[in-house]
Amino acid sequence: MTSDRNPAVPFQRLTTGGQLVIRSARLWAAADGRASLICDAFMAAGLPQAVASLNAFLATVTVAARTPLALGPVERPFLSTDEHLLIRGLAALQQHRPAVGRSLFGQRIPALAARMAQSAGLRLAQAMADRGLRIGLHRTDATIPPVAHPVVPTVQPICLH
Repeated sequence: MTSDRNPAVPFQRLTTGGQLVIRSARLWAAADGRASLICDAFMAAGLPQAVASLNAFLATVTVAARTPLALGPVERPFLSTDEHLLIRGLAALQQHRPAVGRSLFGQRIPALAARMAQSAGLRLAQAMADRGLRIGLHRTDATIPPVAHPVVPTVQPICLH
């Protein structure tokens, strides 16, 4: 389902939180008896309570989708267009931009379902943020040098006469 407007995104470009979400979504969609791996992964990440939010989110978006979502297979090295959209939507929710997340989900599901997905997705995104797991893509722009510490401008006192 990859198009020219949305080139294939390598799975490895996902942050750890993004990889956890996509692998879990793929396992969830596969329904091949490996779903317990989702619980194991979320337990290892210290997020056992987030499994219910993930389940509610995925159930909403897959059931309400206008056409079947392209999720999986688990080992696939690239994201589908749908997976990329879900990651972008969850990242927006994690960055406190709910209108953006709802708008992205709304590209694949009706408005009411997008609001429901936003609610479950927000719980998932917040739980992951609380554990330091950012959802999204790693930066690849090598032209921006990393900043070791913030640059604080010095202020020179001025004497007024």
